[in-house]
Amino acid sequence: MTEMVHGTMPAQRGEPVLSRWWRTVDRWTISSVLLLVGVGLLLALASSPPLASRNHMPAFYYFERHTAYAMLSVTVMLFVSMRSPETIRRWAVLGFGVGFLTLLALPVIGTDFGKGATRWLSLGFTSIQPSEFVKPCLAVTAGWLMAAGQDLNGPPGRALSLAMVLSTVFLLVLQPDPREFEVATLIPVAGGFFYALGAIATNTLCARESTVSLLMGMMLALGLFGLLGLAGIAVLGPESAPGPEGFVTRGWVWPMWQAAPWVMVQAAGSVVAVFMMTKGYQLGEPSYVGVFEYSLMIFGPLFAWVALGQGVGPWQVLGITLIALAGGIIAVRSK
Repeated sequence: MTEMVHGTMPAQRGEPVLSRWWRTVDRWTISSVLLLVGVGLLLALASSPPLASRNHMPAFYYFERHTAYAMLSVTVMLFVSMRSPETIRRWAVLGFGVGFLTLLALPVIGTDFGKGATRWLSLGFTSIQPSEFVKPCLAVTAGWLMAAGQDLNGPPGRALSLAMVLSTVFLLVLQPDPREFEVATLIPVAGGFFYALGAIATNTLCARESTVSLLMGMMLALGLFGLLGLAGIAVLGPESAPGPEGFVTRGWVWPMWQAAPWVMVQAAGSVVAVFMMTKGYQLGEPSYVGVFEYSLMIFGPLFAWVALGQGVGPWQVLGITLIALAGGIIAVRSK
């Protein structure tokens, strides 16, 4: 991946493969992947005995399967990382083509294993999810197209990569059951797309704008859409479920004076956080800055602990640690 972005470093003739690989490989990425594999194996070790007991299997049956697949995956990853960028591009294009055609055929040849989503392809001795193979191939192919689009007389790389991403996402959305597809299913996909588009536009079109003015425009837009939503709820009068489940359709509820101080604290914190994120998108690469959006997963539990006395479990602590570690790695690499 490093060679694809920055170009290949000059290699000495006759240099050993392992020496060249160690000199050119993205060590941070390799280390992060190995860390994720280790955490996954730890989780599999903890969850395997009760699941195996329920399914009348040996205690570490699922852990042994995960370990075998992890070793195979790491071996394939290291083998691919030793190939040349040209070879990886060819494999990625071929893999994306085969995977995309398989996604198209999943409603006919796929199976759901009783889970309601036709995402698996049964091979008899095992089953696979084609979407998991399409993702890395899509990333490499789309990146190559965007880079090639910057060359003289190059292809329309951005348009082609965008078409690839949208078509793949559309197929993934259809996978649960194409016969029950609704337009509402695309609303979260569209929300994520426009959010990412806004982050890119903030960096490319609004880099020299006042951050305060951008923040003001965002807050006014959120307030306006909130008022429109309240008006729609008042006119339509939908039934609201009791408790937090009916929060979206409940509308305006009074009195709320007991919660007003915490609402004001959260509003002030949100203004500060959105200001800092907007400034970050103006100054930095959106793909780097976007990871820090996950800091919400850190300050959310902190706010719940301070305001409501809700404790943080060991898995939440592990997740918070991994988020902080990912942010630290990106901060170090972006220097």
